[in-house]
Formats: sequence, structure tokens, C-alpha cells
Amino acid sequence: PLSVAELSRTFEVPQHDLKEFLAGLSRFGLVQRRPQGGWILLGFTKDFAIELSDFRSVLEVNAVTQVTEAPVDHPVWSDIRQLRADHHALKDAIDTDFHEFSKLDERFHQTINSVVRNRFIAEFQKVISLIFHYHYMWDKTEEKIRNAAAIDEHLQIIDALEARDVEAARAATQRHLRTSKTTLLSSLRHHDLG
Repeated sequence: PLSVAELSRTFEVPQHDLKEFLAGLSRFGLVQRRPQGGWILLGFTKDFAIELSDFRSVLEVNAVTQVTEAPVDHPVWSDIRQLRADHHALKDAIDTDFHEFSKLDERFHQTINSVVRNRFIAEFQKVISLIFHYHYMWDKTEEKIRNAAAIDEHLQIIDALEARDVEAARAATQRHLRTSKTTLLSSLRHHDLG
């Protein structure tokens, strides 16, 4: 059971905002409204993680395709140039700042997906972001190695996007998302959720 009142106090968020948030999560089967009122956490299972990973792959491969087709004056290109610089800066400081990767990862994927204008995708992105960008907090084993590898995978995607090589961008994205899926499933096993 989830106590909206307790969550509201803990996170200093109005109860009506939490109820809206929980209603959004209920559409994805993570929580459910209880018949007598309130909410219950249904859990995050291995099957849910696999389904979400597979759907994420469909969305992001579509997004990188649209990025490669974006006109030269589209704002995404300046964002991608900045992302390249930020990835290199973090790569240079990986020994001490590896924990900063989750924020960069979220910004990277938001930038790629921002090119797609689709109200249905926007709704799914909220859950994808919640799960994928915050599972990094669950399992800290080999975090620095994982984050360094993910930076290199992101840079491969950026290279392909800037070259406007749609096939290379799709392939690099699929490789990165397979790694992300493996990492997520490993985190679930580490915490007895999978």
C-alpha cells in the first residue's frame, strides 16, 4: 500500500500532484487504485523491464531516424554538439565524476527523443525516464566501468547522427539499448526484483 499523505510529506509535493502522478503510472501497471481508496504498488518485474526495454528500442530507433532527417537549422544539432562536448568532458573526468552520468544520460536521451512530435510517445517517455534513468541508483557495482562504456556508446550514436548515417545511427542505438537492457535486468537481479 502507498500512503499519499505520507509521500506528500516526505517529498513535499501536494497530494493532488501525487494522485495525478500515480494515475499516470497506473496506465502502465506499476500501481493500482485500491477499491477502498488509496493506491497499491504492484511492483517492477523482470517481464515489465523486458517489455519496456523492447518498446523503448522501437521509440528510440525511430527517434534517431528522425534526427538524421532533421534540417541543418534544427535546434537538435546545437544540442548534439553540446552533448558531444559534455560527454568528452565527463569521459576525461570519469575517475572522479562517474556518478554524474545518470544526468547526462537522461539529457542525451531526452534530446534525441525531443525531435519526435507525438503525444503518445511523450507519455511513454515519462515511464521510460523514471525506470531507465533512475535504475542507476540501484546497483553501484562497476558503476564507473558501466558509465564509461555508455559514454562511448553515446559518442558512437552522436558520430552517426552528425554524419547523417541513418543505418549506423540505428545500429549504434540498438547496441546501446541492448546494453541498457542488460544493465537494468542485472540491477533487478541484484536487488531480488528479477
